[in-house]
Amino acid sequence: MKKPLSLFAGVACLVAAAMPATAQSNAVPGIDVELGLLDAGTDLQYWGRVGAFPNGSNGLSMSTTSCNAGSINVPWFAPMSSNHPLIAFMAVRVDNGRIEQISDRSWLKHGFFALSNSQCYPCQNPSGGTFLGVGCSDTYGVGNNGDRFYLGPPDEIDPWLGIWNPSCSFFDDPNDTGICDSQRSYNGNEPNSVNHRMTIRDADLDVPGAKFYYYGYYVIRSEPENVRGNNGNSREFRPNWTGAAWQVPTTGFSNPHVQGTVLQRWPGATITSGMNDVNNPGTPDDGRVYIGLTVTDNGNGTWHYEYALHNRDNDRGIAAFRLPTDAGTVVTNPSFRDIDQVANDWTFSNNGSEIAWTTANNPLRWNTIYNFSFDANTPGAASSATLDQFDPGTGANAFPVSVTAPLGGTSTTVTYCQGKQNSLGCVPFITFSGQPSVSATAPFQVRANDMIPGEIALISYGLNGRSNLGFHNGTLCVKAPLQRLLPAKVANNNGTPPCSGIININFNNRIQSGNDPLLTVGQQVNAQYRGRDAALGDGFGDSLTDGIEFIVGP
Repeated sequence: MKKPLSLFAGVACLVAAAMPATAQSNAVPGIDVELGLLDAGTDLQYWGRVGAFPNGSNGLSMSTTSCNAGSINVPWFAPMSSNHPLIAFMAVRVDNGRIEQISDRSWLKHGFFALSNSQCYPCQNPSGGTFLGVGCSDTYGVGNNGDRFYLGPPDEIDPWLGIWNPSCSFFDDPNDTGICDSQRSYNGNEPNSVNHRMTIRDADLDVPGAKFYYYGYYVIRSEPENVRGNNGNSREFRPNWTGAAWQVPTTGFSNPHVQGTVLQRWPGATITSGMNDVNNPGTPDDGRVYIGLTVTDNGNGTWHYEYALHNRDNDRGIAAFRLPTDAGTVVTNPSFRDIDQVANDWTFSNNGSEIAWTTANNPLRWNTIYNFSFDANTPGAASSATLDQFDPGTGANAFPVSVTAPLGGTSTTVTYCQGKQNSLGCVPFITFSGQPSVSATAPFQVRANDMIPGEIALISYGLNGRSNLGFHNGTLCVKAPLQRLLPAKVANNNGTPPCSGIININFNNRIQSGNDPLLTVGQQVNAQYRGRDAALGDGFGDSLTDGIEFIVGP
């Protein structure tokens, strides 16, 4: 997708065009355009499809009504003039405890004429179409917003500053020939009814029981960030496959209009947001990213975390999503979803103090939603996520957003059961230090204490939980089948006699050796030491410790 050669036309803007996005230098107080209405009945249009059901894709458009809630008139010049609003489109699905974007990163409507209606407020200053007067409203119906003559690619827009350069744009040079004269060459003709319109796959609509919403967002050049909360609006629709086409009714639903991020349509979610103003508080360097999240009790001592990131108007894009964690927290089942339906291109990592998803080539661009999830052994605590910027810029390369993070986990390693008294009159027992891990370089030491010095002992482990069976006048604490590690001689720890024998192993060596492929993240392990005790005189000649139970961590 081509990017504009400069940010916007005009000699005074050429220097700014060569620089990365910074603080909102072009903000004009008094500009405030809201997406006031998504009119029922005629506000979502199905245009047609390509491919056979259920593997086809469908083209749709929506009606949007803009309202000037500010105190000054807003320019509304048609392309190839640069100063006009742009309208972004999206569709989402709420199902199975998460909200997901189901539309492509759709092309944008370039505004071209402003009406002077009074659908939100009394129109105070009617125009001839070149500006939206104070209090006035302007409706673009499904035909206007679906007209490919005025639909252009989103990567040509800087949504933070609200600017577009017509030179070498798609309208100017649709075939990427490099011959640019700021004159329109594209005539809007496409070979099917789907190209460049908001596109949704059959498979993403054909989900019984799910809820569906469509969302529009106005990008207004020079509009201050603090009044952009009303630029977006969403409405419910209910897709129905007739056997030949999709019907998309939008009437008869409660809560028809919700202004703000579409993440508000996610039941039970906590929604926060952040901007790149860490170097200059109160003066952000780029646009806003919203995070919606839920934490759900799985009922088995773990909790499921769901995060949805909505990049509203951050031009530099997001390259990493980072969450703090701690040594007592075990994170399992990490997942990621984007909108390309091909490959995720984001890599998960866990270093013991932070979990992160990062990308080198698939950033979260504006007007998109990506999903991240995992399970953890804690309901979490209030903290901050860190979002890394993808493109370089003069501002900070990362910024925080308040979230619930997987912190406050307690160790899942415990001892249980009862050891067997040995010939010295002591009951051997297990202690431990460190964390079981498939990757950590630090050891996970499992130590048997009060053993018989100089005798041979070994540790057995199983993956089927605890046992409490009588065994050799003691208790077998681990459920079969068992695996045994190589025996070793019990050392004398020079403690107080007679109970001075110890044996210690680093169980992470076993986990990381690959000799047992079942020792993966999330696997529960139970283990017990058994040692020779020839002097015991009970006919069995062995000693037993209590049991230890732990979960293998990342």
